[in-house]
Amino acid sequence: TKAIVWAAENGIVKGVNETTFAPNDPITREQIAVILYRYAGYKMADTTARAELKGFADAGRVSSWAEEAMQWAVAEGLMTGIANGDSLNLAPQKAATRAELAAFLMRFLEQ
Repeated sequence: TKAIVWAAENGIVKGVNETTFAPNDPITREQIAVILYRYAGYKMADTTARAELKGFADAGRVSSWAEEAMQWAVAEGLMTGIANGDSLNLAPQKAATRAELAAFLMRFLEQ
């Protein structure tokens, strides 16, 4: 509870809407990007890098509230996409696996 309160007080997490936090729901790939983006900003890191998402087959599925963070996460190499046949997907609404989250965090910490 303390970690969530701290993150909310510092604008790193905001919940899934105005009245719901949903701490037991699976976290999506775009939600992870937003949390890392906000945390980087909190730590005064440079968050200005942006990458075009149009190279990903499902770029149009990125939520508007997550687009800037996803562009940053791709530009920083935190998210590299998921191979799907001949195309590469961001899978923004896909629930992240523990392995994906670990990879995102490792890349973030290495930056």
